Amino acid sequence: DGKISALARCCLVDFDGNVLYDRYVRPQSVVTDFRTQWSGIRKCDLRKGEAISFAECQRDVAALLKNKILVGHALKNDLTALMLSHPRSQIRDTASYKPYMRTKGRNGGKLRPRALRDLSSQIFGIQIQTGEHDPSEDARTAMMLYRHEMVNWEQQIIESRRMGAIQQKQQQQPSKKEQKVLTSSASKEKGMFSELGGSSMASAELALQTARQLQTFKSPSSSNLQVRKGKRKAALIEADEGDVIRGQEGGDRAKKLSKKRIS
Repeated sequence: DGKISALARCCLVDFDGNVLYDRYVRPQSVVTDFRTQWSGIRKCDLRKGEAISFAECQRDVAALLKNKILVGHALKNDLTALMLSHPRSQIRDTASYKPYMRTKGRNGGKLRPRALRDLSSQIFGIQIQTGEHDPSEDARTAMMLYRHEMVNWEQQIIESRRMGAIQQKQQQQPSKKEQKVLTSSASKEKGMFSELGGSSMASAELALQTARQLQTFKSPSSSNLQVRKGKRKAALIEADEGDVIRGQEGGDRAKKLSKKRIS
């Protein structure tokens, strides 16, 4: 019914505007209206031998665009027609570049894209799209617009990425409230182990270090480690053989081991 558009020609240019790729493409469905007045496409252009298949064009363009910065105007439409995607970080779309956009209404508001022919006429004084459509002309104009603002454009991208990295780093750091909770928790943990028997604080420090090591390995027997104060204070230490010793005897051995390690 003539309401669905299809890819019929694809053109790519390099940074200097030289044509890298320009091929007619046979549509995948029957063409009901060539729209020659605007598209510049005629039936003879799509004959076998003159045009390639859609799959061939898609494969060629994907290979040319790999790891390249893609410049164009309203590139979403072009990529949709080709059924391709491209990394957002490698896209430079002159239709969505803010200095090239206009506000809707006299009092400002949401930014809207401008027509490529209007940008070309205003910035370069060049009239384009006055007759049959030429994709190479559009491609060159989009590249000229990018080159015109390339330095500012790339600086904005670098600054935007830098600010994004700073914000991400700030989000990963704990807030002052979280830091306070962590500090309070660490103080309570140290206070709990300071109740261990023995006159030397080295035993308590050794027990604390041992408990932390056990928690690091997430052993089931040490995940909920507690020390209770009673008539006979218990001491928890890690012996040289890797055993866990409890009881009054363990407290005595803890003192000996702590003195030995300190010396």
